[in-house]
Amino acid sequence: VGVLYGDKNLFGWGTEVGLAGQVGELKTYVVGGFKHSLFTFAPLTWAADGVYRRETVRYYAHHRRTFEVPTLVAGGSSRVGWRLTSKLEAQVGVLYNRISVRAPDLFESPAPAYNPRSGDLVLLQANLLYDRTVAPEGLRRGTTLLVINELADNLWGSRFDYVKLNFLLGLYGKFYRTYPSASVRVVLTYPTSSTGVPITQLLRIGGSDLRGYFTDEFHGDTLV
Repeated sequence: VGVLYGDKNLFGWGTEVGLAGQVGELKTYVVGGFKHSLFTFAPLTWAADGVYRRETVRYYAHHRRTFEVPTLVAGGSSRVGWRLTSKLEAQVGVLYNRISVRAPDLFESPAPAYNPRSGDLVLLQANLLYDRTVAPEGLRRGTTLLVINELADNLWGSRFDYVKLNFLLGLYGKFYRTYPSASVRVVLTYPTSSTGVPITQLLRIGGSDLRGYFTDEFHGDTLV
């Protein structure tokens, strides 16, 4: 059971807001965020968001559940953006999550390798967004490109050390009376020390985005 609310121009202030919540068997969460122009005389924006999420991370082998780990994540992020043009925006920011990893449940032997570490995750972020989409009839057309770089390191208090690169390309067109679209996403996480990537930040796929497999059945360090 879940709810979702979004507004691109809250109270006519030019503020974008979003709020979502869900209660489920594997994942229960509340997330919210906003983005607002800081000044009328300068193309600066400020965005912030927060999250509280209880999630059971499951591992599978041959379509059977073999292992699961209850986790808890609470925290948020803040970013400052500069609109270089009407279509291009660059952002820098910081993300903080408090991660708690509970005792796992083992259904089949042996247990898979996973990161049992709890603690603070502190990420530095650098994002680039290019958006040439329009929606004159309520249906999107154009091109979007989003590049996100994230770096966690114990130099700024993180108990985890890794780098994450996220690339997303969206293409939206119009062909006669149809509106075809295509998207390409490539994500790579690379641990830079033995503390590695927290279990809550694993790249996972399955379910609605990979037909014929359980939700988040596959996990790893690369997603295409």
